[in-house]
Amino acid sequence: ASHMANTAFDKHVEFCESYMYEIHEIVHLLFREADTPEVLKNANELYAIRKKYAVWLTDDINKNLEIFESAIRKLGAHAHYIGKTTDEPRYAKQRSIKIDENDELFREILGINKQDDVNEEYAVDAIKGKVRKILGIEQRHKSNCATWINQ
Repeated sequence: ASHMANTAFDKHVEFCESYMYEIHEIVHLLFREADTPEVLKNANELYAIRKKYAVWLTDDINKNLEIFESAIRKLGAHAHYIGKTTDEPRYAKQRSIKIDENDELFREILGINKQDDVNEEYAVDAIKGKVRKILGIEQRHKSNCATWINQ
């Protein structure tokens, strides 16, 4: 049981490191290019990482990360639509709706309000905090620290 617990912990750490690396890539891409179809590749990479480590993730973690990845995928799909229909007057209304939705998605993904003036460093920290909460990293860290202190 101890070996399995250690293995599960190690795999979870590997997953968290891989997932967070891709999160950094996404945030930098979004700040560099705003809403872009390129982020679809990153959303697919997040899914691939989650799939690779699926046996080591709880259902809650999977569900919450899927929601997060879905928002990123939607942002990329909308950006693709916006780009493809830019010179098409007949799509102006739908494009306008998608632009507004992407503005909201961008802020939701980065965890910022409309009135916030955001820089990239703040966004990276905000999104890492959101993902850490989903992964339960803060709880585990506090629990481990309490165990170490009490020993």
